[in-house]
Order: sequence, then C-alpha cells, then structure tokens
Amino acid sequence: MIDQELFPYYRRLKNHLRRTLLSDSLYVLWSYMQHLQFNREFNRDIEVAWLYESKDLLGKNRIIPPWKVEVLVKEAILYSSEKISSETLKKWNYMALGANKVRSLESKIAKVYVHRSNILREISRMTYRQFVWYQNRPNIAQIIKYYKIFGSPQIAQIIKNKTGLNLKKIYLLGMVLIGNYLKSPALDYPPKIENVDIDDLNKFLNHFCVDLETMKDCLKSNLEINEKYHYAFNPLREHPLIRMNYFEKDSLVCPIPTFLFWRFTSGIYYEIYNEKGFGNLFGNSFQKYVGEVLEKGAPKQKLIKEKKYKIKKKASEENTSDWLLLDKNSILFIECKAKRIAEGAKSELLEEKEIDQQLEYAAKFIVQVYKTIKDYLNGYYSKEIPLIKNNIFPLIVTLEEWYLYGDYMFSKLDKIVKDKMETADLPMEWLEVMPYSMCSVDHFEDVVQIINQVGIEHFMKNKVFDKEKRTWLFDSYMRNNFPEIMEKNVNLFADEATEFIKGYMK
Repeated sequence: MIDQELFPYYRRLKNHLRRTLLSDSLYVLWSYMQHLQFNREFNRDIEVAWLYESKDLLGKNRIIPPWKVEVLVKEAILYSSEKISSETLKKWNYMALGANKVRSLESKIAKVYVHRSNILREISRMTYRQFVWYQNRPNIAQIIKYYKIFGSPQIAQIIKNKTGLNLKKIYLLGMVLIGNYLKSPALDYPPKIENVDIDDLNKFLNHFCVDLETMKDCLKSNLEINEKYHYAFNPLREHPLIRMNYFEKDSLVCPIPTFLFWRFTSGIYYEIYNEKGFGNLFGNSFQKYVGEVLEKGAPKQKLIKEKKYKIKKKASEENTSDWLLLDKNSILFIECKAKRIAEGAKSELLEEKEIDQQLEYAAKFIVQVYKTIKDYLNGYYSKEIPLIKNNIFPLIVTLEEWYLYGDYMFSKLDKIVKDKMETADLPMEWLEVMPYSMCSVDHFEDVVQIINQVGIEHFMKNKVFDKEKRTWLFDSYMRNNFPEIMEKNVNLFADEATEFIKGYMK
C-alpha cells in the first residue's frame, strides 16, 4: 500500500541508492552493522572521520543506529545497481545523506500518522523495533538456551523431520557460517568450509537462503509505504542469506549476520510451530528449562516443581504453578509461558485490536496464577508445601521479552486483568497486596542469582510495590538497584556452553 503523501520522501531515498553498486552497498552496510553491534573497526576504504567528530546524543558509535541500517539494507537490495554506479556509501557524506533521507521519511510518517491520541502507542512499538538490537546480540548463552529448549527428543525429531537435519547440525552449521560472516559479508559459492558436508549445507540453505531475485520479489510484496513502513515483515529475517553475484563472483551474502543468528536459534520456532503436538511439547520443554535456571541460580531457596492437588467436590485434579520458589518468609508463584508476542501486535499503530489481543493472552496467564494462589491459601495444596500467607509474588516468565513497560502498556493490561479477576470472582485487592509481574527468561537468569543473594522479599518488594519501578523492565530495575551483584552474575550454563564449543571446534 502506497501513501501518495509519503511517496516523494520514499522516492528520494530509492533514487539516492540507485546511484550505488549493490555489492559495494551491502559491504558498507555490513561494516556498519559489525561496528554497531560488535564494535569492529572499519576497513580503511570506508570513511569514518565522523566517529571522532560526532556529538550525537546516541553516542559516537550510534550515529546511524542498527534499525536504520536495516532499512538501508532492504532498500539497497531493491534499488542499488547490479552493474554500474556513480556514488558509494563508503563516502561518509553520501552515507549520511542516505541516513538523513530515512530520517526524513520517518519524520513525515510521524507527522501524518502520529497524533496526540496515539503517541504513547507509537512509543511502545518503537521499543520493539529498537531494544531488540541491543538485548539480543549473538552470544553463546542464547545458543545454549534455544539448543536446550528445542533439544527435547520429541521436538528434536520434529525439527529433523521438517529440515532433514538434526538440531546439533543446524546449530553447528549456523555457528560455522556466523564465524565466517563476522569476518566478511560473503562466501564464494559453493563455499569451501573445512569439515562441512555439502549435502548438509544445502539442506541448511534450503531453509535460510534465497536467490537475489526471489529476495527482491519478497521485499516488494512486503513493502508498505505508509504508517507501517518500518514495521512491515522483513524477508531478510526469514532468509538472511542471499545467493547472488557479489563483485563478479557467485556468492552467499549475509548483509546482517545477526539475522542469521536469530534465524537458526529462536527462528527455528517458525519452521515447526504448526506441527501436531508441538505447542504442548514446547511449553513443557520451556518449563523444564526455567526449572534448571532456578536450580542453578537460586540454590539457597527451596524449589518445588508443579504438582497435582485435589479440590473437594471436584472430580478432576488441578495443577499448582509450574514452579514455586520459597525462602523463610516469601514465595514466588512462577508460571512459564513460551508464547511469543505476535508480529502484528508490535507494529499496529492506528488499530488497537492486535495489541489488545496479546494483552488478553497475558491477562489470562496472570489470572491463572491468582486462581492457583486462591487454592493455595485455601489449603488445597499438598501439606509438603509450606503455607506462607504474606509476601506472595505472582511472576510470569516468558521465553522472549514482551516489553511490557511504562504507564501506557501497564494501564491497559491492568484493566484487562481486573475485568478477568472480577469474572473469576477473585479479590481485587490482591492486585495491590500481591502485584503480578512479567519477566523474560533471559532477565530471569539474573533475577534468580540476585534473589539467591538478597532473598525473595527484598528483591520483589522493591520492584512491585514501587509505582514507577513496577513499570520498568526487570533488566532496568536490576541494573538500577543491584548493579554490583549484576556485575558478578554468571552464565548459568557455562559448562554446557564449553562442551558445545568443543563439539563445534572438532
């Protein structure tokens, strides 16, 4: 869909990139992304005087943030020439002009579509666009997390049936390629990589690679020159590798290596989430992973896994929360939810139905915890589980960050939760005396290590009963309140990471 009021601004951007050579543009943009995400130095053929002169508020190495580089990569693929050029993004002035044209388009979109009534909504969706670049950088901890969650025998078999590769081969191939693409944006095709079977590589490429023309078609079909311009689906996230002519060589090009990392780790989910029985298997595997985090990170506290209990006059048995973490005077009711927030909810601006639907899911999880707390307080839980009537903290642990922060999102969620609490005949005052919270499992690995040091009550009370801090992400809260402990926190699965890397090195 093309908004004619925006199109002149978009046309200036594409005409700017038409004067550049595609191979050259992808090389430069890859270099910027490597610098922004990994602080890699630029090659001498790219002008970087701006690094030492800029006074940009985002910091000298953030003058063109990664989400704007992503935009330039997409548009360069569409419009940069495959044969001739009169300009190059290697020149700082020309690169800066391109970034400014992206900024001008953004400003025009904001002027046309963002109004006083929806400015908070726009801020929320910008969070999804920007935070992910800084909080989900490629690292071994992320690889081990998804390797463990997808590694249950049943899920691993689904992956093998779908891709033709076992999970370990997918991850090892992904790591080998990432290692190469951190050094260069392109590999000759067919690539000559030691100890990599070409049949396995081709199976991998069937899922993660397309040719240049296919990528252009996909980019065109997903292009939105309107309020969704920055939030429309990016096909590079599904197929981060492009087979193309790169400086006169048949090559496999990876303009944004981080996309490849996301694709073979968390992105495997999209290969298999519709397979029969996958939902329950995935949820159970995630619950088990959270249990391992608790066991390793909070050994001073008592950990109780999900148990069955019976309510009088009911034929069926009920389940406790997935995990209970207790110390002498406090208890955490932990519910694990592997559900991922839908892409539409991250991008919707003018209609609230998408985000409201996602908040409905979250509210359902939250009220589920309060229902089991009611049974706990009524004495239906096993006598093996100590009864603590004060300092009860409901906590939803999610696979990925939902970025529920700030007054706007929390006020919307609170309203839905209150409506569901009323329908379920649960005391409304519980939202005041035992406020709920949500935390991604990545941050939860730090949470449990701090709790192990300071106790549940001290950690949780400062978070959930402070009006401002309750709306913060857990990461921000921990860095503000427990910076010294955060610095000493460790990778809970470091030993497994070491073993995995040894396998990769063989």
